[in-house]
Formats: sequence, C-alpha cells, structure tokens
Amino acid sequence: MTYDCNFKCNYCDIKKQKKGIEKDVILNSFKFIEKNNIEIESIKFFWWEPLLEKEKIKYLLSNFPLINKKKIYITTNASLITKDFIKFL
Repeated sequence: MTYDCNFKCNYCDIKKQKKGIEKDVILNSFKFIEKNNIEIESIKFFWWEPLLEKEKIKYLLSNFPLINKKKIYITTNASLITKDFIKFL
C-alpha cells in the first residue's frame, strides 16, 4: 500500500518514502480480478505501514463485493488503529 511508516526505529534499515500505490492502479487490478472471475482466497494489506492508507483500504473493501467474502489480513504496527476503523472492519 505504501513505502512509508509512521515509526522511525533506529534499527530499521528500510528506506521510507512518501509514496504508495496509486488508487487507479489498485482499482484497475481489482476490476480485472472481478471481470475475469479470478478466485481470491484472501487479501493481504502489508508493506511498511498500510494503515497510513486507511482510506484506500476502506474504499476497496466497500466497493468490491467479492473481497468482502474473503479472509482479510492487515500487517500493521497497530499504532493507527482507531475505534472507527475496527467498527468498519
């Protein structure tokens, strides 16, 4: 989802950048999956801190009904989880 992280850990050698996957790339990917009836067993949001892109995650899960019936995983440091986001999930 992103190449950025909200933590600045001394031991982390990953180069953080203020960029991520563009929304249209994500949307086109999911449209392709749905159009071609590709079976999805699970979807995983990861890479640095995906909850920096919380609104993109919410948009995808709200607008692609095939996704909502699958297992959803989010690898996160949990610092950006809010009650509203938990309620959404």
